[in-house]
Amino acid sequence: MAANSRSISMIGAGIGGMAATVALRQAGFDVQVYERDAAPDARRQGYRITVDEHGIAALRRCLPPRLVELFIATAGTPKGCFRYLTSDLREVFSLTFPEE
Repeated sequence: MAANSRSISMIGAGIGGMAATVALRQAGFDVQVYERDAAPDARRQGYRITVDEHGIAALRRCLPPRLVELFIATAGTPKGCFRYLTSDLREVFSLTFPEE
């Protein structure tokens, strides 16, 4: 068991749950992660998320540098818009943002 005598159960292996798990383990907690899906491809998942400068700063604080580097290396190039598509890739609506 880790340095702390408390064990934490993390419910959900999504982005938030996994980031919190890494931070808690770095702080010395014993963390067990529980996920409803049997595998990453058990159901349809989203393709991309938007992470602003505050989210990137949070990732830098709680993830090891190698994982932050991997995040940056695999991130898409900001395009200044968000599109919602149907399963056959027809656009339902689009939001445009200034590129900053």
